[in-house]
Amino acid sequence: MLVVADTSALIALAACDTLSLLDHLFADVRVPVAVFRECTAPGKPETDRLEAYLRERVIVEIQAAGVRYGEQLVKEVLRLAGE
Repeated sequence: MLVVADTSALIALAACDTLSLLDHLFADVRVPVAVFRECTAPGKPETDRLEAYLRERVIVEIQAAGVRYGEQLVKEVLRLAGE
């Protein structure tokens, strides 16, 4: 199962040192670029831990003419779920 995580949940798990739970519960953990940037922004708690965990889990933004970012994100999530 694929999960697309948001910032609040990731920070809470990192603060409790339980990010590894995501790997036990889900086959694939992904985050949008915006979530990665927010989690690793200066001043946010647990930035080092989150950057290390999320580095290889960022959904790459697709640049396509006439397609909005939200649609791109949904298409990428569906593509990843089908792998």
